[in-house]
Amino acid sequence: MAMDLVDVEWADGEGGGLRKSVLEAVSRVPFESGLPVRRFTSYRGQRHFTGWYWAATTESLVGFESWLERDRAMLLDHDRRVVGLASQPFRVTWQGATRRIYTTLGTQDPFYRRFCLYRERDFHEAPG
Repeated sequence: MAMDLVDVEWADGEGGGLRKSVLEAVSRVPFESGLPVRRFTSYRGQRHFTGWYWAATTESLVGFESWLERDRAMLLDHDRRVVGLASQPFRVTWQGATRRIYTTLGTQDPFYRRFCLYRERDFHEAPG
């Protein structure tokens, strides 16, 4: 499948509006600073728990739709290599054989994260 046939839609963290572009043009979009592209719903009798986790890494809220997702967000938040974290910040669409196909991030791991393999450390001189 050609990359120009795949669209990416994301919620801009600035104004909260939805933006859309082809896949090959979004490599530099900071998805980790965006908002979820869909709402996390809750209702009476629901079998899973939705909510928001405060991530120290990004100093922002990260949505989750189950305790498993919440725990995954917490693990990523404590990983020193992670410098950005967001839940379901974009939706990917493409034309299938008979219909348009929509998907957010994988069902196994709904989090987008940006890693930094090397971080500068702040070393202070010992008073002497």
